Amino acid sequence: MHSELSIARALTWRYVFALTLVALLATAAWFSLHLVITEQNSIAAVVNVSGRQRMLSQRTALFASLLPNTPMVQRASVRRQLAEAADLMQRSHLGLTRGDHAMGLPATMSPAVRALYFDGPAPLDGRVRQYLAMVQTLLATRDEDLGPAHPSLQYIIAEAPGPLVTALDRMVRLYQLEGEAAIVRLQTTETIVWLLTLLLLTAEAAFIFRPFARQIRDALAKLHSATESLFESRERLRIVTENAADWLWETDATGMVTQFSSRGGHPLQAGQLLERQLVELIDDNQPQQAYAELAAAIAVCQSYRDIVLPLRTGAGPTLWVRASGAPHWSKDGEFQGYLGVWTDITAAKRLEDELRKYQDNLEELVRQRTAELQRTSAELAESEEIFRLISTSANDAILIIDLDETILYWNPAACAMLGYTAAEAVGRHMHQLLAPARYQDAIRRGFAQFRETGDGAMVGKTVELAALRKDGAELPIGLSISSMRLNGRLHALGIIRDISERVRMEQELRQMATTDFLTGLPNRRHFIACLEQLQANMQRQHTACAAVLMFDLDYFKRINDNYGHAAGDAVLRQVAALVRDQLRKTDSAGRVGGEEFAILLPESDLAGALAFAERLRQSVEQTPLPFDGREIRVTTSIGVAAMDAADACAEAALARADMALYRAKEDGRNRVCAAAPDGAHGEEKTPCLAP
Repeated sequence: MHSELSIARALTWRYVFALTLVALLATAAWFSLHLVITEQNSIAAVVNVSGRQRMLSQRTALFASLLPNTPMVQRASVRRQLAEAADLMQRSHLGLTRGDHAMGLPATMSPAVRALYFDGPAPLDGRVRQYLAMVQTLLATRDEDLGPAHPSLQYIIAEAPGPLVTALDRMVRLYQLEGEAAIVRLQTTETIVWLLTLLLLTAEAAFIFRPFARQIRDALAKLHSATESLFESRERLRIVTENAADWLWETDATGMVTQFSSRGGHPLQAGQLLERQLVELIDDNQPQQAYAELAAAIAVCQSYRDIVLPLRTGAGPTLWVRASGAPHWSKDGEFQGYLGVWTDITAAKRLEDELRKYQDNLEELVRQRTAELQRTSAELAESEEIFRLISTSANDAILIIDLDETILYWNPAACAMLGYTAAEAVGRHMHQLLAPARYQDAIRRGFAQFRETGDGAMVGKTVELAALRKDGAELPIGLSISSMRLNGRLHALGIIRDISERVRMEQELRQMATTDFLTGLPNRRHFIACLEQLQANMQRQHTACAAVLMFDLDYFKRINDNYGHAAGDAVLRQVAALVRDQLRKTDSAGRVGGEEFAILLPESDLAGALAFAERLRQSVEQTPLPFDGREIRVTTSIGVAAMDAADACAEAALARADMALYRAKEDGRNRVCAAAPDGAHGEEKTPCLAP
């Protein structure tokens, strides 16, 4: 026995040694494979980045050549793309020459690569740096100074497709050749490691595993012999162990109790059970369902488990046990009887009866509560139906959203108003769906407050703003927000009313209140408001200048008398159109009387205003009105006055222009006269301009 143990220990140490060698060789193989993969990844990164350098050189040259030929309004986009390409090329170049862990580029380089980058009369590093410097110089150049002949642009166009791309191609090819050579070396090393591993595994199989297997076969033969002798006792022990409980018992093949492990002081003792059949112990005054299950199992020699049985204890109360039993067999397969266990559950049985009574009472209570819940549910369903009828027939859009701003309800009026069906809207983020971009920040702050407190600046109020329809158009709306709780959680109820018709009518009323209906020009009230605003601006900006013109049509009454009022109206409309043609975007004009007009010229001095007035006078004179087969010729007299920030009121300059207008009338009409800058007694300091 001692020699066998020594042999077993020796073989065990051989086996451990063999496994250790296998583990070491497997680790070496993995490490070599890892080196190959790492080297391949590094080479792939270097080749990819070096190839990208070539592409970026051509990309920067393309954007550089496009920049001076691009319209001014689009140059910012081309500049941005050129800057991005140059920045990426700069980072890639630094990664190739200094290493970049994020790009997978090594910090070292071979002597051949280093010589290509830094040695010789035109090293690649200097060439790339010079090229990028020229790109940055081009980017720093103002748009007004850019042109096809710009020196930086000429250098880029000449360098990128020629010397630079040739040098970059040599660099890519050199990286590829070095990478292929490194991979071949690593693969050779990996092959050697695998061959060594295979050789060692073969040696272990011949000198370690074969003797070990022979020893195992001998040991198994001896173990099998001992196992047969222990089978019967092991089987008995297994059954006892699996069924250990309060009372252990055993019967013979006829069902007679032969062994019983009684407990002292308990009414059920061994003397009451031994040499008796199990069926004699069952209390037949109790339900027989469990006994029928027990009899069925015993009849076919099957195991039974957790059968509840009532047992008689003489004059005492019935004893309830949970019985489990299993048949045991001889080595030859002959039935020997049952081994089993009884667990006393009398107290649990009494508690079960009490619990059953409690359950009956509880079920009655549940029935009553269920009836109450059904009544409540019916009332809730009625309330929900009322809400559904109201919301579906309402003209206003009704929405419900949760604290994540997700739409939960969307009524038919919302579909008609905003263009989204309920299927398209429910589940979407409400403010991203409906709110214009200019409202997003305010909505985000307001809803954060609502999420925390259930209140906010818009809760309980009606505010007017705009909502986005499905077609992208903005719709003026009145929005009312209320807080509500659904299933114990806070929600927001929004009611949206379409106010576009009211807004349109307000705009029309505002237009009618500020516009002359005949000519479409601002009326006197609106023109005076513009004049006062400009006067206020001049008082804040002391260096600003402006001028005002007053003019009317010469002998306009004759036109009405000779051609009729329809002709007079047509003349006024034509003059208004001629005025619009002369105005700049910053200028304003208005009809301030019957045939009187006024023009406001911000940022214009007196000389500029006189030139404008003369162009207008000539335009009116040279544009006869065709009317009823005839031509109506019209002339105009114009007064011009410079505005002064020191004027007591805005209409002071208008009064000076009016005085100059009357001076033009007195001097023969169809001319332009300027008012004296100080307005003293209407005397001119600038002569009238006559045709």
